[in-house]
Amino acid sequence: MTGISDKPREPGYVEKGTALLAWFVFNLTTLTVNKVVLFKLQFSYPLALTATHMLTCYIMCFLVIKVFKRVPAQPQSQEHILKFILPLSVIFCVNICLGNVSLNYIPISFFQTIKSSVPVFTVLIQALFMKKNFTLKIYLSLIPIVGGLGLASFTEVNFNMTGFTCAVLSSALTATVIN
Repeated sequence: MTGISDKPREPGYVEKGTALLAWFVFNLTTLTVNKVVLFKLQFSYPLALTATHMLTCYIMCFLVIKVFKRVPAQPQSQEHILKFILPLSVIFCVNICLGNVSLNYIPISFFQTIKSSVPVFTVLIQALFMKKNFTLKIYLSLIPIVGGLGLASFTEVNFNMTGFTCAVLSSALTATVIN
């Protein structure tokens, strides 16, 4: 026995906090850059912007996995790829596409407000399709989210039905990935 554990070390609070902060910064930066490209640069092709986003993600993942070897490549069977990875990839791509289309019509602030509905969709999907039971407290906690979303939508000066619908569908897709 070598005394070295094969179990990976659990990340600490600093690592978790750093990862959360990095996710927040990258998410906000991506949204802002997309909005600048769509409005300030008057690039009215959200699908092309999505394709560029996907290509950039592919290149960065390739560099991290193959060139810098920061994440070990894990071979997957063809069946696993078709059953799990491909559907997740398609959902992710459609989600980004819907988000970019919605940003073509609505402000970032309204888009982020709509995206706050993800917990509602997560609970609905789990309750309806996975037959999971939730406490009354969970359901009651969704009321302010739905009420706030309704109020924000009703009072949004730059409301656009296409942008709103795409953002809501994007939220629903995000919830399917979580589940």
